[in-house]
Amino acid sequence: SGELFDLPGGAVGFAVGYEHRNQRASYTPDPIITAGLGADVPTSPAAGSFNVDEVYGEIRIPILADVPFFQKLELDGAVRHSNYSSFGSNTTFTVSGLWKPVSDLLLRGSVSRDIRAPNLFELFAGNQSAISLLVDPVSGITANVPQVTGGNPDLKPEKADTLTFG
Repeated sequence: SGELFDLPGGAVGFAVGYEHRNQRASYTPDPIITAGLGADVPTSPAAGSFNVDEVYGEIRIPILADVPFFQKLELDGAVRHSNYSSFGSNTTFTVSGLWKPVSDLLLRGSVSRDIRAPNLFELFAGNQSAISLLVDPVSGITANVPQVTGGNPDLKPEKADTLTFG
């Protein structure tokens, strides 16, 4: 990271990098709990792992500062490419800008592509049983409903395209 060169608004800043992460988790419940013979909720053993490699870059471009109608004018950008062993590759980005024509007014906006990758629990959690209370608000009938929840190793990331102005 550092500064590239100066513009009338200040120094153009940048950052680039690489990151590698290994994530793993395991859970080994007591055999009595696994068999459903204890006082706790029956659960099954679970284990899983994934790794991710990411490269990223960011830039801040202060175009103008302290001139009439441009107390501040700035553009910013960031991009990240990720390769997850659990679901593959994706690229996210953000581009934003701000304009402060006078000291009491700041206009800003951004556009971005974002993800939320599934975590270890969501991917690899073991099955666990529960009883839920189901209530029909119209008839007032209630019932206990048995359910089993657990992880799903086929989950893909949640994606969002975002546009903001303020």
